[in-house]
Amino acid sequence: MELQNEFFLYLIRKELVFIYAKKYKKQDYLVSKTVILIQKTLHFVFYQKHAKKIEKPLALI
Repeated sequence: MELQNEFFLYLIRKELVFIYAKKYKKQDYLVSKTVILIQKTLHFVFYQKHAKKIEKPLALI
């Protein structure tokens, strides 16, 4: 189940990045910054959701 959730988040992340890149094609330099922001946000949400299941606290980099 956990693997399924991670895969689902990966798909969401890919889709968001694709939509953003397509919409703001002319501003390529912003795409990489947005990708990083989306990844950090999704990781934060995912770990907050599953924090009770995880024994050791995870550091977000």
